[in-house]
Amino acid sequence: MAKRQFLFCLCFVSMQVFSQEATRPTHKVGDKWLVERFDLRKKEVTSSRENRVAEISASSLKIELKNPISGNVTTWITDLDGNTLELGGRKFDAPMMAYSFPLAVGKKWKSKFSGPNLARNGDFSEERACEVLAFEDVVTKAGTFKAYKIKCDGTYTNTDGNYRWGGETFSTRWYSPEVRYSVKHEYKDTGTHGVWNQYVDQLVSFELQK
Repeated sequence: MAKRQFLFCLCFVSMQVFSQEATRPTHKVGDKWLVERFDLRKKEVTSSRENRVAEISASSLKIELKNPISGNVTTWITDLDGNTLELGGRKFDAPMMAYSFPLAVGKKWKSKFSGPNLARNGDFSEERACEVLAFEDVVTKAGTFKAYKIKCDGTYTNTDGNYRWGGETFSTRWYSPEVRYSVKHEYKDTGTHGVWNQYVDQLVSFELQK
């Protein structure tokens, strides 16, 4: 009985330590995650993509985003924390920060970045503030995972020739140390005409190299 109680206490303490802090993930070439997008405005699944680590350097990851249906591939460059440096050829002057490892409940950070807008006919900039709100269970199509809930809210400006407008962004993602990736991401952005985009990305399956 004493041995059983000791093992239970050891496991409980281990889980407490695990929940208190998550260190930067260590990736390997070939790690991949299949992600599905549900558009909350259209009320339907609009896309899916396979995200595969293609190259790893001392300071960045090259990830290939592949459309399983069309086979089209988009290149995504991130820093080692998983923050976007370049996406589809659009380079940003600072990381688009979604993570700041190590993660712990209550941790906060801010970031500011700019680069070409999505249409590539002007500039885009954003300031955002992030906070780790909780360590909790999150349900996805790939299963249920313990994950850090990270809330990031921001304001942006977009220029297109002489036209300039702005709005707000609202992002909540759940990062799972087990998966070494975000298993769920809720996103919305607004502008002068209301909601522009609103969707939920969730993990469908994943494969990590040993």
